[in-house]
Amino acid sequence: MPSTLAIVNIAIIVILLGVTWWFALSTSRILRQSQDQVTALQQQAIAKIEELQFSYAQTLKEIDERHQAEDRLKESEEAFAAFMEHLPGTATMRDTEGRFLFANETWEKTFGHRRLEWLNETSPDAWPPERVNSLSELDQQVLDSRLPLENIETLEQNGQTNFWLVNRFPILNREDHPTMVGAVGIDITARRCAEEALRLSEQKLRSLAAQLLSAQEQERKRLAAELHDELGHALLTLKLRLESLEEQLQPQQESLKEEVRKILGFISETIADVRRLYLDLSPGDLEDLGLTTALNSLAEDFGELHRKIHWTVNLDNIDGLFPLPVQTTIYRIMQEALTNIGKHADPDHVTITIAKEDERVFFVIQDDGKGFDRNKIFLDKNTLGLLSIEERVKILGGAFEIWSQENQGVKISFTIPVAGGNNS
Repeated sequence: MPSTLAIVNIAIIVILLGVTWWFALSTSRILRQSQDQVTALQQQAIAKIEELQFSYAQTLKEIDERHQAEDRLKESEEAFAAFMEHLPGTATMRDTEGRFLFANETWEKTFGHRRLEWLNETSPDAWPPERVNSLSELDQQVLDSRLPLENIETLEQNGQTNFWLVNRFPILNREDHPTMVGAVGIDITARRCAEEALRLSEQKLRSLAAQLLSAQEQERKRLAAELHDELGHALLTLKLRLESLEEQLQPQQESLKEEVRKILGFISETIADVRRLYLDLSPGDLEDLGLTTALNSLAEDFGELHRKIHWTVNLDNIDGLFPLPVQTTIYRIMQEALTNIGKHADPDHVTITIAKEDERVFFVIQDDGKGFDRNKIFLDKNTLGLLSIEERVKILGGAFEIWSQENQGVKISFTIPVAGGNNS
């Protein structure tokens, strides 16, 4: 039998083994838990590192985009500055209080003010108060309307008056609220001088044309008088003598009588042609019966010459509205228009309308004939008639319009001011 000591020793060993097993089991469990925690911490660390890496990449991307944006902004500012510096005119920007925020080099050279000295200032001291007030009023008008404003300003520079075409425009912020006024000015003095010289030249040419037309009209009257007084009388005398000779011929001279009758018929036709030519050269109805009757007679004469054309004539009474030289010019315009129709249009119907409205008289001549291409017709050497009509209308201070299409006829319309006519 084992001794008590041995049993105790065995019990102690068993207990130690149990404690060791329990301790090992607990340690293993703790190690597993620690391992799990370490794994979890590793995963968290990896996720955090990945998050930091992504955030870092995003930060680098944003920094790169910001640098690119800054580069683009710098390029844009450089392009803007280059554009403004090379702009053939002045350029400024002012805030709502009228303070200068920007001015280009041309502005500096033009007005002799250093730009940097006037940034955030309202206006140079060298400018007179009325100009400062005018600038403020124009800027305020642009700010209130939010619309561009273009006007011509005069400036005294180097002892002469210069003309500037200035365009002002509002500059809006993101809330669509005007915060600045931009202004671009172009010196148009040379252009205005050229325009004035051209205007004076055109005025002289028009005056010369008027004098030429007047001289032409006087020459026509002289030729008409010679036709009437000399050739007309000569033909009439010849006709009367032939008629007297016919009466003296014997009955047995019938063949000679027949020849005389033929000659008399030819002379009568020649007298009619001379009369028509006389009326073309100097419309006697104009002075004797007035413009309205003369124009009616003109239309009737053309109707007789072109019997295939149907005519519609609507004429207001315009007698007494114009002095005789203007009446003559109007008559020639209508005569030229109808002559063009007779020569070129080949229409079925022609309408003539003359109407007085307020202080203007409207004239319209329309046909349904061949028509023409307006883009080509004025390049044709055979269009002097139309150019003559337009020039005559302008000499009278009127407005001229022409409409036409191929195979759709022609419409000529013009207006003559009554007051302008009376002052001609």
